[in-house]
Amino acid sequence: EFLGLSDGRPAQEFRLSLRTLLEREEGENVEIRVDGIADAWIEVRDFSGSGPDDHHVVVDSTSGVVRFGPRIRYPDGTRRQHGAVPPAGAQIWFSGYRVGGGAAGNVGSGTITSLRSAVPFIDRVVNPVPAIGGVDAESIENAKMRAPMTLVSGGRAVTLVDHEQLALQASARVRRARAIAPDAPGGPVRLLLVPDPGRPVDVATIDDFALDDALFETVSEHLESRRLLGAAIEVGAPRYQGVSVAALVVVSTGRAPAAVRQRCIDRIAELLSPVVGGADGQGWPFGTDLTSGLVANELLEVPGVRQVEEVVLFEADPRNGRRIGEGADMIRLEPQTLFIGHRHQVVAR
Repeated sequence: EFLGLSDGRPAQEFRLSLRTLLEREEGENVEIRVDGIADAWIEVRDFSGSGPDDHHVVVDSTSGVVRFGPRIRYPDGTRRQHGAVPPAGAQIWFSGYRVGGGAAGNVGSGTITSLRSAVPFIDRVVNPVPAIGGVDAESIENAKMRAPMTLVSGGRAVTLVDHEQLALQASARVRRARAIAPDAPGGPVRLLLVPDPGRPVDVATIDDFALDDALFETVSEHLESRRLLGAAIEVGAPRYQGVSVAALVVVSTGRAPAAVRQRCIDRIAELLSPVVGGADGQGWPFGTDLTSGLVANELLEVPGVRQVEEVVLFEADPRNGRRIGEGADMIRLEPQTLFIGHRHQVVAR
C-alpha cells in the first residue's frame, strides 16, 4: 500500500487505509523507495534507543499510523534525532499487512458458509476449523489498572499476582490465569490457565478450553526467564463442573415468547461462562457456588421477562452434558473449579 511522499522532516506520520493490524510476519514491513530501489526499515516499539542513522519505524497496530523518528530537545538545550528521516521525495510503502476484527472474529468451525464475492467455479465455502485468537484492543481503564502492577513487579514472577499477570502477557489467547500458592515450602506455584475458546459462549465445550501444546509452551517459555531462582511453576488447566439450568418464566404482554426464551438461554450461558461470566463479565469466579436465586435475578433483567416462576439447577457431565441426579437450588463449586454450561432449558409463557 502506498502511504505518501516524505517531506524530509522529522516525526512524520502516515496512516494506513485499515486498522487493527495483526502482528507482522516476514516480508510485511515499511519500505522507503528512492529511484525505484526499496529499503525495508526495521519496526521498533519506540524510538528511545534509536540513533540518527537507524532506519527505524514505529507502527501503531490499533490506529494504523506509521511514525518516523522525532527530533527531541533535551534539558541542556541540545537536540537529538531519534531514528533516521526518509529523504524528501521518497515514497513510503507498506509491503503488506493483515488485519483482524478482534474477539468478534472468533467463530466456530462450519460457521463461515458464504462468499463475499463470486469466484468462478466455486460453488460453496466452509471453514473446517474454528477461527481463534482474536482479542479486542485493551481499554484505557484496563491499562491504568495494569500499569502499576507491571511497575511494581518489574516483570518478575514474585507474587501470585505477578504470575497471573505474566501469563496474561505471554499470549493473547490466555483469557484468565489463576495462581495457587505451593502446598508446602519449596513446592511449585500452580498456574491455571483459561484459554480463549474461539467459539461463542453458548456453544463452547470443555474441549474448547483445553490447554494445547503450543499455548502451554508459549506461557512456559515466557515465565521461565522471569521466575525467581529456585522457584518452580506448574502450568495447567482448572477443573470444570458441568451445570444445566431449567427455568420457567412469564413473558410480558406483547412480547414474543420464542424471542424471550432465546434471550434467557443466552443470558444463562453468558452468566456461567469461564471467560465472560460472573457479575463483572470477566468470567465466573473460581470456586463460587451457583444458586437458583442468582439465576432468577439475572433472568428478571432480561427484556420481556415479567416474572420468574421457577429455576432448577442440575449437575451435568462436563463432557457430554448429561444431567446427573436430581434438581437442586444450589450447585457447589470446589475452590479451583469453574462451570461449563450444558443444554439449558427455558419455558416462556
